Amino acid sequence: MLQSAAYASWFEDNLRCTKPTFLRTAGLLRDQGVLFAAAKVRQHSFEKKVAAALYFLGSTGGYREVGGSMGMSRSYVMEITTEVVRVLRAMAAAVISFPRRREDWDAIESGFAARHGYPGVVVATG
Repeated sequence: MLQSAAYASWFEDNLRCTKPTFLRTAGLLRDQGVLFAAAKVRQHSFEKKVAAALYFLGSTGGYREVGGSMGMSRSYVMEITTEVVRVLRAMAAAVISFPRRREDWDAIESGFAARHGYPGVVVATG
C-alpha cells in the first residue's frame, strides 16, 4: 500500500491526510519514540500500526471496525492507538501553536477556505 500510487486516495479517505503527510507523521512518531514493543503480534509494519491509530482517530467507527479493516484484533488496535496518543500528547506543546494576531488567524482562514471551500473556518477535526 505504501509503495503503490493506486492507494493515494485511501490515505485521504481514511486517515484524513495525504500519503506524503502520513509518511512524515509516521517518521515523526518514530523519531519521538513510539514504542510498539508491548504488542504481541509483530507481523505489521510500524507504518501500518500508525495507520491503524490514525484511522481510528479519524473515523466514527470503533476499534473493532478499524481492526477489521486493518487485519488486526480490536485489543491490538486499542494498544497501538493508546501508544500513539501518548506520544502525540507528550509532544503537543512543541508542535501545536495558535496565532496571536488577528492577521494570522485571517491568513489561516483564507488558506482553509481556498483549500477546502469552507469560509469562516480556522480548524476542523474528523
